[in-house]
Amino acid sequence: MPAITVDGRTIEAPGGSMVLDVVRSMGIAIPTLCSHPDIRPSGACGICVVEVSGPSGPRLANSCATEVSDGMTIRTDTPSVRGARRQAAGALLSRAPGSEAVRRIAQEMGLETGKHDAGGGKCIGCGNCEQACREIAGSGIIGSRGHGAVRIFGIFDSSRMSECHLCGACAQVCPTGTIDVESRASALLRASGGRLSCRHERLGLVSNRLCSANFRCSRCEFDQNLRDAFGAHPAFVARPRAAYGFTSIEDFLFDPACEYGPGHLWSKRRNGVVRVGLDDIARRILGPISKVEVEHADSGVQEEVSITVRCRNGRTSNVAFPVPGAIESVNPLLSTDPSAPTRDPYRRGWLFDFRPNPYAPRDVRRFTGHTASLWFRKEAHEVKRLLNIDRKTRGGDGAFLWIDERSLAGVEWGELAGFLTMGSREAREKAVS
Repeated sequence: MPAITVDGRTIEAPGGSMVLDVVRSMGIAIPTLCSHPDIRPSGACGICVVEVSGPSGPRLANSCATEVSDGMTIRTDTPSVRGARRQAAGALLSRAPGSEAVRRIAQEMGLETGKHDAGGGKCIGCGNCEQACREIAGSGIIGSRGHGAVRIFGIFDSSRMSECHLCGACAQVCPTGTIDVESRASALLRASGGRLSCRHERLGLVSNRLCSANFRCSRCEFDQNLRDAFGAHPAFVARPRAAYGFTSIEDFLFDPACEYGPGHLWSKRRNGVVRVGLDDIARRILGPISKVEVEHADSGVQEEVSITVRCRNGRTSNVAFPVPGAIESVNPLLSTDPSAPTRDPYRRGWLFDFRPNPYAPRDVRRFTGHTASLWFRKEAHEVKRLLNIDRKTRGGDGAFLWIDERSLAGVEWGELAGFLTMGSREAREKAVS
């Protein structure tokens, strides 16, 4: 695990982590504008710059897009860092003087904003909208024209307007509030006279649902119920699975590259370390996650890891993972963004890394390949049995299975929590016998 030094403090950080996430988990503030937890970082705004020293000497780097490496020294508050941030803020202010977010950052950097037109443009050209439309919504109808400071983004082919899901993913990731989906795209669709299908049907979350609010989603109770059920914007929870090699088993996302087993924790080996996270069945049952605690052993070596998750409506669930080894690191995002496992359980929402004991026997309750898919299917059937979910209650074949408080009515939370701990009824009976 890489050892890095941040402002004089030396720590070990998870491999593959971005400098921004690690530094923030240490309680050190770094300003950002275009960074968003659900899309790949681009460093387009340049506000999160830090000074990084390695074998080739010190250099300025965007912390959101720079991975930690062993021996790296990071300084977050030097004259060169402050100067670079101030210069970046000035460029953003010239391009987007109408953005309140840009003006606020510029003022924090000591820049005078009065001479800039507050009624001017808001777009900073970060490209978040284009990436979200392509990778989150799966439409790819937002494009760009020009380069550098004159680069602009938008839907330049009006014939593709019907491909817009109206999901609002582009507006969700826009750091300056430039995009207003309801007043622009929705107006075009309302005027088209076509079928007014709900944006959640367009995303594949529900089936055969017409819009009853004339595409004014902020007024829609159903839209709000989905947001409450997911604890996030629905588009980011139901992102296209094909883009990441995921498959669907009984309506639940399944990553065939992982191991699975009781506790509904996936695991994946990478460079001698095993990464662990919640699988999609656990994510749907737990709902919006507000806190994750991973118990460490003082000695470093332990037989299992206890994980406590605070989830929907203040409920808690405890699961254990048979480690036979030592925990190397906990995902730094869990301290600053505990809902990451809800939105992206198999990627950014991982829980911890551990180094297994090479002499410990393999846990026979962990499954891979075809065996894992069979086990996962049985568990999915059990969830539906417990919650009495069928095609009719979930909105039709092909719809995304979402679980809200109404789905949990009449079900004891202890039974669901026990399911997460021990697995299906068949697995529990086998464990008791």
